[in-house]
Amino acid sequence: MMRDGDGKANILLVDDIPANLLALRSILETLDQNLVEASSGEEALRHLLHDDFAVILLDVSLPGMDGYEAARLIRGRKRCRRTPIIFVTAYETPSERMIQAYSQGGVDFLVKPIVPAILRSKVAVFVELFQKTEQVKRQQEQLFTQQREMMRAGHLAVAGQLAAGVAHEVRNPLATIKVLVEGALRVKNPAPLSREELTVIHGEIARLERIVQDYLDFARPPALNRSLGDLREVVDQAAALLQANARRQGVHLVADYPEQPVWATVDHDQLRAVLVNLLLNAVEAMPRGGHLSITLAEKEQEIELNVTDTGSGFPPDILKRLFTPFVSGKPTGTGLGLCISRRIVEYHGGRIAAQNRAEGGAIVAITLPVLQND
Repeated sequence: MMRDGDGKANILLVDDIPANLLALRSILETLDQNLVEASSGEEALRHLLHDDFAVILLDVSLPGMDGYEAARLIRGRKRCRRTPIIFVTAYETPSERMIQAYSQGGVDFLVKPIVPAILRSKVAVFVELFQKTEQVKRQQEQLFTQQREMMRAGHLAVAGQLAAGVAHEVRNPLATIKVLVEGALRVKNPAPLSREELTVIHGEIARLERIVQDYLDFARPPALNRSLGDLREVVDQAAALLQANARRQGVHLVADYPEQPVWATVDHDQLRAVLVNLLLNAVEAMPRGGHLSITLAEKEQEIELNVTDTGSGFPPDILKRLFTPFVSGKPTGTGLGLCISRRIVEYHGGRIAAQNRAEGGAIVAITLPVLQND
């Protein structure tokens, strides 16, 4: 695990030559992670008794227990079974020795002299994967804590839906990650993870994060941190976050608001999250491109925020229950995004509604008070 709650991952450097350890440290210190050194396989195993590591850089030619034997013993420990190992050697290695290295859990094989930029890039990928995985674990722990509290409070039906939803939604990304990692760790015909495969794993972990975060947001009421600000900035930020997605899908996204500031007392982060969710849903509803607009206007004592698209609209049976938990017109997803959005808007003293447009597409309208004092 990460040390002292500082968010840094542990990286284990194993080499019997101090100069080599110093060189590895100088290459990797810019990653700003916890670099742990060991001069033998035995010392490396002792470190692994107490800490988890994002990646191990293991020299092949160690005195006594060589790198291959050390890797075999590392893999024999349950908590280290999935820890990636990058073997490092000063000599060109015969193919049969490389196969042996991969069979012991190696994910890569580097020959000295090492190119610093390449090593940093490879290690950085494993560090990011490790940190994302740890974050998902923490979020899952929070979610399970929330579920236990809900069950104690008598909300057994909702807790059951949450548990079933988590199990259903995380199955596919976990299956993808499992297949790729097992392919790299198999004894027969092993192959190191490619950059493309690591990118897929990274994307699936990010997907898991979003799924778990949706359930966490649903399980706990939002604590609003309201402040007076110009809503035009919130609209601009939300549109900027979705602009690249829209362009890739051939969707023309525009934001329309007054020239003068539109002041309101809101939680800017949570309101922006609501708009991003609405915009993302609209982009996904236009797989062949279209027009998407977000408009902001102040009328009397209310502010109107409208997200309008030219997609296929909401299915009639879904439209009636659109803001109900676990209801979704998409084949994937938690069905909680719009429910959470409604709760955030209502906590602001506002309203949210959706309808299909006669000319095609849909509109989701948010109405907020102009000013709201704590």
